Amino acid sequence: MSQIVTFSFFRVSSKWEAFKKMGQSSSLTKDLPGASFGKMLGTGAGNGFSIFPDLSLYGLLLIWPDVQTAKRGLSDSTELRFWFEDATSFGTLFMETCKVHGTWDGKQPFDVATSPKTDMPVAVLTRATIKKSHLFSFWKDVPSVSKSLNQSPEGLYSANGVGEWPLIQQATFSVWQNVSFVENYAYHGEKHRNMVAKTRKTGWYAEELFARFHILEVSGNWLPWQNINHVTSL
Repeated sequence: MSQIVTFSFFRVSSKWEAFKKMGQSSSLTKDLPGASFGKMLGTGAGNGFSIFPDLSLYGLLLIWPDVQTAKRGLSDSTELRFWFEDATSFGTLFMETCKVHGTWDGKQPFDVATSPKTDMPVAVLTRATIKKSHLFSFWKDVPSVSKSLNQSPEGLYSANGVGEWPLIQQATFSVWQNVSFVENYAYHGEKHRNMVAKTRKTGWYAEELFARFHILEVSGNWLPWQNINHVTSL
Protein backbone atom coordinates (compact mmCIF):
# COMPACT_ATOMS: atom_id res chain seq x y z
CA MET A 1 0.00 0.00 0.00
CA SER A 2 1.25 3.51 -0.84
CA GLN A 3 1.54 6.68 1.22
CA ILE A 4 -0.67 6.82 4.30
CA VAL A 5 -1.90 10.03 5.91
CA THR A 6 -3.00 9.96 9.55
CA PHE A 7 -5.00 12.62 11.34
CA SER A 8 -5.54 12.41 15.10
CA PHE A 9 -7.48 14.46 17.61
CA PHE A 10 -6.59 14.51 21.32
CA ARG A 11 -8.74 15.92 24.10
CA VAL A 12 -6.21 16.34 26.93
CA SER A 13 -6.47 16.96 30.64
CA SER A 14 -3.12 18.72 31.20
CA LYS A 15 -3.77 21.93 29.29
CA TRP A 16 -0.56 23.72 30.28
CA GLU A 17 1.64 20.70 29.51
CA ALA A 18 -0.10 20.27 26.16
CA PHE A 19 0.39 23.94 25.34
CA LYS A 20 4.12 23.63 26.06
CA LYS A 21 4.34 20.46 23.96
CA MET A 22 2.59 22.25 21.12
CA GLY A 23 5.36 24.86 21.16
CA GLN A 24 8.01 22.15 20.87
CA SER A 25 6.40 20.34 17.95
CA SER A 26 8.53 21.84 15.17
CA SER A 27 10.94 18.88 15.41
CA LEU A 28 8.11 16.35 15.46
CA THR A 29 9.02 14.38 12.33
CA LYS A 30 12.67 14.09 13.43
CA ASP A 31 11.49 12.02 16.39
CA LEU A 32 9.14 9.85 14.31
CA PRO A 33 11.13 7.48 12.08
CA GLY A 34 9.39 7.10 8.74
CA ALA A 35 7.20 10.20 8.96
CA SER A 36 7.99 12.52 6.06
CA PHE A 37 5.75 15.39 7.17
CA GLY A 38 4.08 16.34 10.41
CA LYS A 39 2.06 19.18 11.90
CA MET A 40 0.72 19.58 15.42
CA LEU A 41 -2.36 21.77 15.19
CA GLY A 42 -4.23 23.81 17.75
CA THR A 43 -8.00 24.26 17.62
CA GLY A 44 -10.45 27.08 18.10
CA ALA A 45 -12.87 27.42 21.00
CA GLY A 46 -16.64 27.07 20.69
CA ASN A 47 -17.44 25.32 17.45
CA GLY A 48 -13.75 25.31 16.51
CA PHE A 49 -13.75 28.35 14.21
CA SER A 50 -12.66 31.10 16.56
CA ILE A 51 -9.91 33.61 17.24
CA PHE A 52 -9.79 32.13 20.76
CA PRO A 53 -8.01 28.77 21.25
CA ASP A 54 -9.28 25.60 22.87
CA LEU A 55 -6.26 24.61 24.94
CA SER A 56 -7.65 21.15 25.65
CA LEU A 57 -8.03 19.96 22.03
CA TYR A 58 -5.24 19.34 19.52
CA GLY A 59 -4.90 17.79 16.10
CA LEU A 60 -1.96 15.92 14.59
CA LEU A 61 -1.36 15.39 10.88
CA LEU A 62 1.35 12.95 9.76
CA ILE A 63 2.41 11.42 6.45
CA TRP A 64 3.93 7.93 6.31
CA PRO A 65 5.31 5.75 3.50
CA ASP A 66 2.93 2.86 4.29
CA VAL A 67 0.42 1.66 6.85
CA GLN A 68 2.82 -0.61 8.74
CA THR A 69 5.21 2.28 9.38
CA ALA A 70 2.28 4.50 10.40
CA LYS A 71 0.92 2.06 12.96
CA ARG A 72 4.37 1.30 14.35
CA GLY A 73 5.25 4.99 14.54
CA LEU A 74 2.07 5.96 16.33
CA SER A 75 2.29 3.15 18.88
CA ASP A 76 6.04 3.20 19.61
CA SER A 77 6.88 6.91 19.64
CA THR A 78 7.98 8.37 22.97
CA GLU A 79 7.21 11.81 21.50
CA LEU A 80 3.55 10.89 21.01
CA ARG A 81 3.16 8.98 24.28
CA PHE A 82 2.19 12.13 26.16
CA TRP A 83 -0.66 12.87 23.79
CA PHE A 84 -2.16 9.40 23.93
CA GLU A 85 -1.62 8.88 27.66
CA ASP A 86 -2.97 12.28 28.71
CA ALA A 87 -5.93 12.15 26.35
CA THR A 88 -9.37 11.83 27.88
CA SER A 89 -10.52 10.93 24.36
CA PHE A 90 -8.71 10.53 21.06
CA GLY A 91 -9.12 9.16 17.57
CA THR A 92 -6.99 8.54 14.49
CA LEU A 93 -8.00 8.27 10.86
CA PHE A 94 -5.83 6.28 8.44
CA MET A 95 -6.31 7.72 4.97
CA GLU A 96 -5.20 7.74 1.34
CA THR A 97 -5.11 10.96 -0.69
CA CYS A 98 -7.48 11.01 -3.65
CA LYS A 99 -7.33 14.69 -4.63
CA VAL A 100 -5.03 17.61 -3.83
CA HIS A 101 -3.96 21.01 -5.09
CA GLY A 102 -1.97 23.87 -3.62
CA THR A 103 1.03 23.94 -1.30
CA TRP A 104 1.87 23.83 2.39
CA ASP A 105 4.94 25.84 3.40
CA GLY A 106 5.84 26.00 -0.28
CA LYS A 107 5.72 22.23 -0.77
CA GLN A 108 3.16 19.65 -1.83
CA PRO A 109 3.47 16.85 0.77
CA PHE A 110 0.60 14.61 -0.35
CA ASP A 111 0.86 11.96 -3.04
CA VAL A 112 -2.39 11.08 -4.79
CA ALA A 113 -2.53 7.40 -3.96
CA THR A 114 -5.90 6.41 -5.36
CA SER A 115 -8.59 7.61 -7.73
CA PRO A 116 -11.77 9.16 -6.23
CA LYS A 117 -14.48 6.69 -5.18
CA THR A 118 -18.08 7.65 -4.57
CA ASP A 119 -18.99 5.13 -1.87
CA MET A 120 -16.21 5.67 0.70
CA PRO A 121 -16.17 8.02 3.70
CA VAL A 122 -13.94 11.01 3.04
CA ALA A 123 -12.06 13.68 4.93
CA VAL A 124 -11.40 17.16 3.55
CA LEU A 125 -8.54 19.42 4.59
CA THR A 126 -8.47 23.07 3.56
CA ARG A 127 -5.52 25.11 4.77
CA ALA A 128 -4.43 28.69 4.14
CA THR A 129 -1.96 31.32 5.21
CA ILE A 130 -3.92 34.57 5.48
CA LYS A 131 -2.31 37.80 4.33
CA LYS A 132 -1.80 40.08 7.32
CA SER A 133 -3.46 42.93 5.45
CA HIS A 134 -6.66 40.86 5.16
CA LEU A 135 -6.90 39.44 8.70
CA PHE A 136 -9.75 41.69 9.80
CA SER A 137 -11.97 41.04 6.76
CA PHE A 138 -11.27 37.31 6.87
CA TRP A 139 -12.20 36.87 10.50
CA LYS A 140 -15.25 39.07 10.07
CA ASP A 141 -16.67 36.64 7.49
CA VAL A 142 -15.54 33.24 8.81
CA PRO A 143 -18.19 32.89 11.60
CA SER A 144 -21.10 32.87 9.13
CA VAL A 145 -19.59 29.94 7.22
CA SER A 146 -18.64 28.04 10.37
CA LYS A 147 -22.20 28.33 11.64
CA SER A 148 -23.41 26.57 8.48
CA LEU A 149 -21.11 23.64 9.30
CA ASN A 150 -22.20 23.76 12.92
CA GLN A 151 -25.77 23.13 11.75
CA SER A 152 -24.66 19.62 10.72
CA PRO A 153 -25.16 19.46 6.94
CA GLU A 154 -26.39 16.09 5.72
CA GLY A 155 -23.63 13.50 5.67
CA LEU A 156 -21.23 15.39 7.97
CA TYR A 157 -19.60 13.44 10.81
CA SER A 158 -17.44 16.26 12.17
CA ALA A 159 -15.81 19.58 11.29
CA ASN A 160 -13.09 21.38 13.23
CA GLY A 161 -11.16 24.59 12.78
CA VAL A 162 -7.47 23.89 13.32
CA GLY A 163 -4.29 25.88 12.81
CA GLU A 164 -0.53 26.14 13.19
CA TRP A 165 -0.52 29.79 14.24
CA PRO A 166 -3.45 31.72 15.72
CA LEU A 167 -5.24 33.99 13.25
CA ILE A 168 -2.71 33.63 10.40
CA GLN A 169 -2.33 29.94 9.45
CA GLN A 170 -5.72 28.29 9.55
CA ALA A 171 -7.29 25.06 8.35
CA THR A 172 -10.55 23.16 8.39
CA PHE A 173 -10.67 19.39 8.77
CA SER A 174 -14.06 17.81 8.06
CA VAL A 175 -15.22 14.20 7.80
CA TRP A 176 -18.11 13.11 5.59
CA GLN A 177 -20.13 10.02 4.77
CA ASN A 178 -19.08 10.21 1.11
CA VAL A 179 -18.05 12.67 -1.56
CA SER A 180 -21.62 13.35 -2.71
CA PHE A 181 -22.38 15.08 0.60
CA VAL A 182 -19.17 17.11 0.32
CA GLU A 183 -20.05 18.32 -3.15
CA ASN A 184 -23.64 19.07 -2.21
CA TYR A 185 -22.44 21.32 0.63
CA ALA A 186 -19.67 22.92 -1.45
CA TYR A 187 -21.73 23.64 -4.57
CA HIS A 188 -25.20 24.19 -3.13
CA GLY A 189 -24.53 25.65 0.32
CA GLU A 190 -25.10 29.38 -0.10
CA LYS A 191 -22.71 30.59 2.60
CA HIS A 192 -19.91 28.33 1.40
CA ARG A 193 -20.35 29.40 -2.22
CA ASN A 194 -20.34 33.05 -1.21
CA MET A 195 -17.18 32.55 0.84
CA VAL A 196 -15.39 30.90 -2.10
CA ALA A 197 -16.41 33.73 -4.40
CA LYS A 198 -15.25 36.33 -1.89
CA THR A 199 -11.93 34.54 -1.46
CA ARG A 200 -11.29 34.71 -5.19
CA LYS A 201 -12.29 38.35 -5.35
CA THR A 202 -10.34 39.65 -2.35
CA GLY A 203 -7.22 37.46 -2.53
CA TRP A 204 -7.18 36.76 1.21
CA TYR A 205 -4.54 34.04 1.06
CA ALA A 206 -0.78 34.11 0.59
CA GLU A 207 -0.87 30.30 0.27
CA GLU A 208 -3.61 27.71 0.20
CA LEU A 209 -4.06 23.95 -0.04
CA PHE A 210 -7.03 21.65 -0.56
CA ALA A 211 -6.84 17.90 -0.06
CA ARG A 212 -9.41 15.11 -0.03
CA PHE A 213 -8.80 11.68 1.48
CA HIS A 214 -10.48 8.28 1.51
CA ILE A 215 -10.82 7.00 5.08
CA LEU A 216 -9.50 3.44 5.34
CA GLU A 217 -9.56 2.81 9.08
CA VAL A 218 -10.62 4.49 12.32
CA SER A 219 -9.05 3.89 15.72
CA GLY A 220 -9.60 5.30 19.20
CA ASN A 221 -12.75 6.50 20.97
CA TRP A 222 -13.26 9.92 19.34
CA LEU A 223 -17.05 10.12 19.51
CA PRO A 224 -17.83 11.94 16.21
CA TRP A 225 -16.05 9.19 14.28
CA GLN A 226 -17.63 6.18 15.96
CA ASN A 227 -20.36 5.82 13.34
CA ILE A 228 -18.14 6.07 10.26
CA ASN A 229 -19.08 3.13 8.06
CA HIS A 230 -17.71 1.30 5.03
CA VAL A 231 -14.15 1.27 6.36
CA THR A 232 -12.00 -1.82 6.41
CA SER A 233 -9.25 -2.88 8.80
CA LEU A 234 -5.80 -2.36 7.31
